[in-house]
Amino acid sequence: MTLSWNAPSGGCAVTSYILQAGSTSGLSNLANTNIGTAATSYVAIGVGNGVYYVRVVAANAFGQSPASNEVVTTVGLAKTVNCGDAIVVSTTLQSDLTCDRTGLIIGADGITLDLNGHSLTGPGGGGGYPGIIITGHTGVSIVNGIVNNFGHGVLLLSGANRNIIRNVTTNSQFFNGISVFGSSDNVIENCHVNGSGSFGVGLNGASNGNAVRNCTVTGSGSSGIFIGGGGGQPPSFNNVVTGNSVHDNPTTGPAISIFGSANNTVDGNDVVHNVVGTGGHGIGVSTGSNDNTVSNNHVSNNSALGISINNASLNNRVTANTVSGNTSNGVDLNSSTGNSVANNTVTGNSSNGIAVTAASGNSVTANQVTGNALSGLLIDSGSNTNQIFNNTVNGNNTTTGANSAGIFLTATTPAPRDNQIHDNTAVGNTRLDIEDRTTGPGTAGTLNTYASNNCVLGRPAALCVPPGTTPLNIAPRQLIQGTP
Repeated sequence: MTLSWNAPSGGCAVTSYILQAGSTSGLSNLANTNIGTAATSYVAIGVGNGVYYVRVVAANAFGQSPASNEVVTTVGLAKTVNCGDAIVVSTTLQSDLTCDRTGLIIGADGITLDLNGHSLTGPGGGGGYPGIIITGHTGVSIVNGIVNNFGHGVLLLSGANRNIIRNVTTNSQFFNGISVFGSSDNVIENCHVNGSGSFGVGLNGASNGNAVRNCTVTGSGSSGIFIGGGGGQPPSFNNVVTGNSVHDNPTTGPAISIFGSANNTVDGNDVVHNVVGTGGHGIGVSTGSNDNTVSNNHVSNNSALGISINNASLNNRVTANTVSGNTSNGVDLNSSTGNSVANNTVTGNSSNGIAVTAASGNSVTANQVTGNALSGLLIDSGSNTNQIFNNTVNGNNTTTGANSAGIFLTATTPAPRDNQIHDNTAVGNTRLDIEDRTTGPGTAGTLNTYASNNCVLGRPAALCVPPGTTPLNIAPRQLIQGTP
């Protein structure tokens, strides 16, 4: 047990303090100990279970001060807890609770609420009552239990910083399973979040530096995990979402969503079998979300796009993900600039592997793009100055169509122009390996620049350098060793 206090504001210097503890108020029958130092804290070792009434007395050569105010602290004993209680000391729940309003209120810093495997069950409906609420308190741990049928399962508000939510299951919340509003540096880990009406886990309104890790999130109505602002709330920054399983969410938005927020990381998650509605994706980065990282995720069998970067989102990195079996494009860049899509494996999606639409100045490099139903890599209208380098784009167009190829640039107005397509391998695609339908002053009469693409079937044919032959579209001086 750690005890701390404030030094007296006046009088002679204190040379030591005396700790007094009693079994009832005013007694010193359990301890009356001079700690031998003027330090204003003391760690008591081996304190037995019980209720202690504790005071401190200042001492020096001239005598002792009156006792301080008395503090009551409980060690290791069960406390009878009722719905609506403010929890101000570390507490272990001893029974299930069924509440018709708010469940429990955290009322102090630095305490632990151990649900001890028990459940809090709320009234349901749209009243918005939280199962457990922390407002402005820090250093709190909520662990080991179940929260059912409230408005929000666990709710952190208004500077509730540096708290831990661990091994908590939330079921059937009307709004969010675990909600963080305007609170930072919290850890949510090893939780199960099921059947939330809106977000499974929501980091909203300037909630920064939080970690959501090793959780399972299912059955969410809007997004499984949401990072953002929206609704007039400020954006959220520097959050990390890692190691989570986000599956079977019937969401109207992305299963994992970054909305209008920056410098967040979504890494190493399984995002699978989500039945996402219009505008929904496996992972979505949207609406002015900049400088985020989406990496090492497994994104498969979702009922829309796999990974989407859209709506004026800049300088995001989509790296080393496996994206497969989604019913629309595997990776989709739309109306966004300066993003990097690199080293991903994109296979077996029911539309295009990687699609770039009305998106300029992006780089698509070193991806493995195979077996997608339409084009492996689509550069669509309004997409300019993109760099398409070192990709392997093989065996696509598994559903034969006139408007697809391994690498396909449309002529849809405004036609894509000034893109650089270099050093890609595209072979075994059902229709064509590379097709560019634009017309202009670029390579082979297109609006774009091609070099060293190893492929067999090109339209125009000059876009391809057949595998094993000299890349004729490289300037001769680059082929002669020692020539500057």
